[in-house]
Amino acid sequence: MRADVCLQGGAEFRSGCEPMDQFMIEAGRRRADLVLVAPFAGRPGRERAMAGDNATRWYRDLGAGRVEVAADEGDGFTQALAEAGLLVLPGGSPHRLLEALFPSAQALRAASDAGTAISGASAGAMVLCRWTVLPEGRRRVTAGLDLVPVDLVLPHYSGGAGWLDIARDVLPAQALVLGVPERSGTIVHADGSRTDAGVHPVRVVTG
Repeated sequence: MRADVCLQGGAEFRSGCEPMDQFMIEAGRRRADLVLVAPFAGRPGRERAMAGDNATRWYRDLGAGRVEVAADEGDGFTQALAEAGLLVLPGGSPHRLLEALFPSAQALRAASDAGTAISGASAGAMVLCRWTVLPEGRRRVTAGLDLVPVDLVLPHYSGGAGWLDIARDVLPAQALVLGVPERSGTIVHADGSRTDAGVHPVRVVTG
């Protein structure tokens, strides 16, 4: 990865998120002025439309020049990704989002290497890591997209182990697990360093 990646804990597009989202807009502008929203963690139809509308209003209010919402995870998404300065992944179902993005994993990695910044909230942050919990139905842990040097994110974090208990048998001994509260996040830079932002501090839960 050559571009910044922001891992947010959820409750995105709300008061307190402005500084990290403005930072990510500027980080994306190093490559292009386009903010591309991929609301694939929501169900097709109303959920995706609402997430796309909320993101569009939010980023335009923050001064983004161009904001586009990907209609679906097909060829149009990968084409737009190649032109985007910032990719935004709102929250929802991590299972649905990982399933949607997995076929585009190579394109995502290429975009990040070319300078596209990525901001993921809740499910969007979870799938960007080396591992992610899929909480729907029978909870399980599976490989994530591995776009950041973080093993696991615990979103909506308010203390305690939470989903970490499910993942302990899978994670390496020195795993980096981040507990990320709502309206808060950590920006992972290309050199692996992190800058926290938002309302509450991000916690290293184990590592």
